[in-house]
Amino acid sequence: MSRLTGRLAAHWPLWLALAAGLALRALLWDRLPRLGMISDEAEYLAAADWLANGRGFAWHTQYLWTRAPLYPLFLAGHIALFGRATGPIFLTQSALSLLNAALTYALALRLGGGSRRAAGLAGALAALYLPLASYAQLLLSETLFVTLLLGAALLLGAGAEGLAATPDPRSGVTSRSAWLFPLAGAGALLGLATLTRGLTLGFLPLVAAWAWWAAGRRPWPPLALLLAAGVVVAPWSIYATRAYGGPIAVDTTGAFNLALGARTAYDGGRSDEPTRSFVLALLDPALSPEARRALLAERRGPDGAVVRSAACLYAAGDERLLAALERAPALSQGERQSLLTAEALCLLRARPLAFVTKSLVELVDLFKINYTGDERLSKGFALGRLPPWYVAALFLLDDTLYVAALPLAVLGWALLRREARGARAALLGLVGLWLL
Repeated sequence: MSRLTGRLAAHWPLWLALAAGLALRALLWDRLPRLGMISDEAEYLAAADWLANGRGFAWHTQYLWTRAPLYPLFLAGHIALFGRATGPIFLTQSALSLLNAALTYALALRLGGGSRRAAGLAGALAALYLPLASYAQLLLSETLFVTLLLGAALLLGAGAEGLAATPDPRSGVTSRSAWLFPLAGAGALLGLATLTRGLTLGFLPLVAAWAWWAAGRRPWPPLALLLAAGVVVAPWSIYATRAYGGPIAVDTTGAFNLALGARTAYDGGRSDEPTRSFVLALLDPALSPEARRALLAERRGPDGAVVRSAACLYAAGDERLLAALERAPALSQGERQSLLTAEALCLLRARPLAFVTKSLVELVDLFKINYTGDERLSKGFALGRLPPWYVAALFLLDDTLYVAALPLAVLGWALLRREARGARAALLGLVGLWLL
């Protein structure tokens, strides 16, 4: 018992970070200045309510897109157990956000060569950073996603250590269990992360390439990782493909976002109205054939000037789109996804450099502070409705920590990457891939 107590006491920076994080979440509890549901909250809650009442994933069949299933299932489990009260959901997410601080501590401990103070600082930043604390009281998937991603990173670090372990003197090879179970576990968590936010699907091949490199170009470690991820993701992909009427790996938000990005680049603006009109023309049962075409056609103002360009496929007289308009709204989500992808590719072919320029501008925007973001609960920032304590918290625990941590994190990664060897260097390389 004394040895265990000593080990726990040695990690005092972690306990200090968790205590500070717990205090912050207690102070924020039921005090966030929200006027209603923001961002994707209402969509997630509605889909979860249908799930909890035995209606499956049918809610998304007549919506703009489909979603990855895990977070709605997470919410539906709470609704089935506790009703539609959000308190139990927020309590679970608060526990997960504190777990994320502990996972950050453990990951920093592994990356930093065992420095508990440096790991404690990383854990404290994760515990006190306002978005990570306040998102626990929002019906958004970020908290659960970060838990799965950090858990996978830790297991990948353990797998890298197993791959770099000293070979058995009798057989001359490393024990397979030293890397197989961690990499398979990481693959399973990455699969769950993919079912939470589909963007992880694009990261999986990079992780597999990293595992191949860390294993000295051996094929079995990346195959084990991909197989575990595939076992988790494939059942949903099969279900979604059947339920939504077309090949769907995880969700269809990617096709919508690709079309949105291509359209805003084409227009030189940031309005999502043309892309939403494109989907509504294929989806809304109340529209006449003439109204569907009007949503896709060029729009002019009273002076004859073009207010909105026509949809790219519509302007080109694409036969598949015109046939789809005749069948709408009986189109499946899979068919709508296919048409959105075709529309995006048409726009990209029309103005490829505009998309590159827009992407570079938005990369810069990524590092800007957004004073009126929905997720900051600060829409209408200048209207004076935000309590002074929340404005101060946004400034100190969001903006200030962000500005301070961002350059230091990149600099620290570069310094560690230059000095690290073996499994630490491999894990730092993986972190670099995620940053990219």
